[in-house]
Amino acid sequence: MWDRLVFAIVSATIVAFTLTHWIPDVAYRYEDGLFLIIDIKVVIWVASIASVYYLFRKGHIEFDFTLILLCAAMLLVAVIDYHNEDYAPVKYALVLPLSYILGKLIIGTEQENANKKILAIYIVMAVPMFIQSALDFGVNWHYDWTLGTEKWMEFWTGEPEARTTYEMGFVLTTSTLGVAILRFKKHKVLSTLIFIAIAFSEFLIVHAEGRQNPVMMVVSIFLVMCMYVYDNWSPENKKLKRTVFIIVAVGIIGLVALIIMFATNAFGLMDIYKNSYWSSGGFLKNERLAINWRGFKNMLKYPLEDYQKVAGLPRAHSLVLEYGRVYDITIYVLITLIRLSFVIQAVRFALSKNKYSMIKYLLFPGFVCINLYYTMEPNGYAHRYIWMPGLFISGMISGWLELNKKQQVSLDEGSIATKAKVV
Repeated sequence: MWDRLVFAIVSATIVAFTLTHWIPDVAYRYEDGLFLIIDIKVVIWVASIASVYYLFRKGHIEFDFTLILLCAAMLLVAVIDYHNEDYAPVKYALVLPLSYILGKLIIGTEQENANKKILAIYIVMAVPMFIQSALDFGVNWHYDWTLGTEKWMEFWTGEPEARTTYEMGFVLTTSTLGVAILRFKKHKVLSTLIFIAIAFSEFLIVHAEGRQNPVMMVVSIFLVMCMYVYDNWSPENKKLKRTVFIIVAVGIIGLVALIIMFATNAFGLMDIYKNSYWSSGGFLKNERLAINWRGFKNMLKYPLEDYQKVAGLPRAHSLVLEYGRVYDITIYVLITLIRLSFVIQAVRFALSKNKYSMIKYLLFPGFVCINLYYTMEPNGYAHRYIWMPGLFISGMISGWLELNKKQQVSLDEGSIATKAKVV
């Protein structure tokens, strides 16, 4: 009973927080004219109490070097903020690590139930995030897009914000496209609802000249295809081999044909591309890559100072690079190591093969897509709570791997015991 109650409270908090994420704030005491603002310490209290509860339920702590790095990095950031008399963001020294910790613990101690909890948590994050972004896009739709395609007012507070920030709310939904296609035969209604939601979000995004979620649809399908082939590949499975060969061959031939048609401007393809919003810092020449490379070189020139303040140099367009700019290169290195560790955990998760590993078809594309967003957008620094869903997902992956390891050890011990009895 207590487990269900705590899980329900955490789920309700996630729904409320993600649906109204512009309202909870850390800086409300230091700004004038704000209304409809809730102190983010409510989220801290819920996450803290829930983490303590699940920790007692688990009974022990697995050593996690990634968590140590995350706590160390956030503590250093908080110390620097406090030293600079920027008191509001100091709370994030608790908020961000708690997201990862709660993600690890909330999935429980049994692998079968863990998958059900991961599915439930994913839904209670993705759905309200989707609704929130739809509401934000709806503001500009209400004004018939007279506010432009780059920046307009938020739904809840009326404050202006960039389109790319609003687009983040669709990421977790977009990343489910691959698994919706894969499981369509068994879950037709749910998959159809996902298709409709993605089509609706893409309609809004393309109207606002967004580029990230359309690319993430391709990424999601590609990742699911790779995992499916990996899971089912065997010398005896000739049907899968033939299917993979046909897909790869058709893909290569189609790509070559498209390149030739594009280069020769057949059917006006090159003209269509150049006249679209994709040509300006879009698909073939993504300006964010150049911006981030420039920001990285600027950080190397000024490793201990904010190069934007000191030299007036333009900032980068990435979560980790922005932390490096504002604090110093030490924080950049720490967060880079943390994210590298997350990637290693996620790859191990994607390569897992057992009766419980089907959940990876949902969670792994979500991990990849949301981290692509963090890599190409600075919102994980500018609005630091936006890093929380990604940290929560990484925490769930880490917790799942711990349970999987425990399950494997139990199976091995059982096998050894059985052999001993036989002998």
